[in-house]
Amino acid sequence: MLCLTVADSNATSGMGPVAAIGIVVTVVVMLTLLPALLVTVGRWVFWPVRPRYGSVEPSATGMWARAGAAIARRPRAVWLVTSLALATVALGVFRLDATGLTDKESFRATPDSVVGEAVLAAHFPVASGGQPVVVLSRADRAADVRAAVAATPGIDAASVPAPVIQGERAYLEGTLTAPVDSAAAFDTIDRVRARVHAIPGADARVGGRTATNLDLRRAAQRDQSLIIPLVLAVVLVILALLLRAIVAPPGRWRRCRPSGTGSGCSTPPTRADSGWFSTLRRPAEEVQVVTRFAGYGGRYVFHCHNLEHEDMAMMANFVTG
Repeated sequence: MLCLTVADSNATSGMGPVAAIGIVVTVVVMLTLLPALLVTVGRWVFWPVRPRYGSVEPSATGMWARAGAAIARRPRAVWLVTSLALATVALGVFRLDATGLTDKESFRATPDSVVGEAVLAAHFPVASGGQPVVVLSRADRAADVRAAVAATPGIDAASVPAPVIQGERAYLEGTLTAPVDSAAAFDTIDRVRARVHAIPGADARVGGRTATNLDLRRAAQRDQSLIIPLVLAVVLVILALLLRAIVAPPGRWRRCRPSGTGSGCSTPPTRADSGWFSTLRRPAEEVQVVTRFAGYGGRYVFHCHNLEHEDMAMMANFVTG
């Protein structure tokens, strides 16, 4: 959630700390209040299944057990179909258009304001009733700014009045000839900004509803391109740390045949069986493992990929100094 704080939009960046605080509060409640409530209310809260000491292992039967058994029978087909389905669903990310909404799209219903805007657009020329563009500049360059705005294509020149001067600042407006929130209107905003920003010493700022919507759309596009990859990268790092996928180096596995003494090899490994591997598939054979622990001292895990072998000492942790 804290990744949202890098967003340009205040509405988006403000949600980051709030959501993060909510997650922290939830974790604290789950670790403190929830256990106390479970002890207080008793086991009946787990209805209809009330776990007791000596109960039958729930993972051995039921829907999920059957699903796991079905997957175990054809693991390759399952992961191929699942990967294809996920890739198909993920194709929508290339058409993600999180660039904001127009005034009309901001409502689920059709309020009077949307109806009124449609009536005005149908019965009155856009040139005489379009959306105004607001320009603020320094008072001593107001005349140059007015001339630049009036000469901009997409602005009705007759709608640009004399600037209103208040102290060191000047205010003026110009009416767009294109419909509100249209691509042509956004292009006109860019042209107005380019012209007034080119006036030396004018310190001009271009605003108005259309300019605001354009800035919001561009901020949303920038946030989308930055936050989504950032969130995915953070999730990848967290999973890698939790699964120890970064700090655990691959072991050097060596294939050998049982020597009859319970340890050692009767034959040396072949060239194809020597080298560095992280996974070894060698059923009904003895394996010696040689690994390097350079740069990290701590807990490691080794295991068999058959989870039911855990009780047979084929899954354990070991610590290196």
